[in-house]
Amino acid sequence: MPTFHHEKKYGYLDGKVICGVDEVGRGPLAGPVTAAAAILPADLPRAIKKEIQDSKKMSSQARDDLYLPLNLYASMPLPKLRFRKSRR
Repeated sequence: MPTFHHEKKYGYLDGKVICGVDEVGRGPLAGPVTAAAAILPADLPRAIKKEIQDSKKMSSQARDDLYLPLNLYASMPLPKLRFRKSRR
């Protein structure tokens, strides 16, 4: 389960807005990159918090399972994106 050390340090529990950012991809030199950001409330249920991990350590199913619960609590809805491999 995440410790939220940095979020707590910068006032997350005092009502300050903290934005979490993640990226996926190989980087601009090796291929495309996709990035996303989310703002979640300090009172996010513990059951959801304990499922949040580094996306690279999660299975595709685990990421999909978190999509709807996170959307319920996110400040703005998260788009559901699907990517396909480009033909080069």
